[in-house]
Amino acid sequence: MKIYTNNKKNFNQTFSEVAAIIFLSFFIAILLNQIRPNSISFFPATKINEHKKEGASEISVAKALLILKNKKGILLDARSAAIFGKGHIPGALTFYEKDFEERIEIFLLQNDLETIVITYCDGDQCDLAKNLADKFCFAGYENVFYMEDGWSRWKKAFKEK
Repeated sequence: MKIYTNNKKNFNQTFSEVAAIIFLSFFIAILLNQIRPNSISFFPATKINEHKKEGASEISVAKALLILKNKKGILLDARSAAIFGKGHIPGALTFYEKDFEERIEIFLLQNDLETIVITYCDGDQCDLAKNLADKFCFAGYENVFYMEDGWSRWKKAFKEK
């Protein structure tokens, strides 16, 4: 009976020590993660919801041009790559709105959440730019704008002479 009691005491003591070591290791890992510059977010949904909830704002061609000239933003064409290939605003990147889910992770790795994102499409009835801009807001980007009928308005403003 005495052997059983000693084994139980040894087991309880060992279990307590292992639990304390695991807890301490976990605590240190969390603490070090928080002070790292590129820390891992354990609650990404919370971070997303803290940002702009009402969606993106419309921007004029003139204001978009000013931002782009100062190299303070990224211009994204929300149309398909095939349409983008037929003509687009100089310096724009193709980012088809329908491919958002497949491309957002790479975009997030390459661009800070403070980056100014400007989207555009073509036509009064085109909602790709607004939809894409709203998705960027939901992903956590704070400075997101869209140009309604952006391609046509841009061509009109900068007609080739």
